[in-house]
Amino acid sequence: MDKDSQPPNTAIWQQRLSHFRDALAHNPMPGCGAAATVVASLGLALILKGLHISQQHQTSEARAVLIEQGEGRGLNARALLVKEYA
Repeated sequence: MDKDSQPPNTAIWQQRLSHFRDALAHNPMPGCGAAATVVASLGLALILKGLHISQQHQTSEARAVLIEQGEGRGLNARALLVKEYA
């Protein structure tokens, strides 16, 4: 195995992004569901980033609730990925 290769069946969150991209382009698995889940998780992370930065500048109870809900959903999405696509 060369320095850039990965063992088969490596969990999505343990793969290099370039390997995940190449596997999407050339292999039957991972499929569209895995790709959509990864993109959704990254999108949620960007939303949470904005909420956290805004919260540091001026606290808001409504924003704190959104952060709490988003972080809870993010953990659930990650757990689903590990279960379904690990």
